[in-house]
Amino acid sequence: MRKSLACLELILAFSLAGPVVAADVRFAPPVPVLNYPVHLREGTQLGGPVTNVDPVNKTIQIKDADGIIQTIAVRGNILLLKDGQPIDLFNVRLGDVITVTSVNPGS
Repeated sequence: MRKSLACLELILAFSLAGPVVAADVRFAPPVPVLNYPVHLREGTQLGGPVTNVDPVNKTIQIKDADGIIQTIAVRGNILLLKDGQPIDLFNVRLGDVITVTSVNPGS
């Protein structure tokens, strides 16, 4: 009888402690990163702080309003704006807040 009572107390203690222990564990959700270049449709804009610049592969990464890091291939149809003024990829620095716009290559 004494063993079964001790066993019951042990089970009760672990069952009550389980949710408390689980509630104390907190994880920050990871920031999603799209490592493949996003193809913007003509007229589409994306803006935010620059998190990475790769002038060799002509790509930049921008953290958008949803907190997702977007990778953009900077080609002939992509216009980069900083403070409303066009900026060249080679002049973009980490932390710059820029707007990326996809335009008609002929305009």
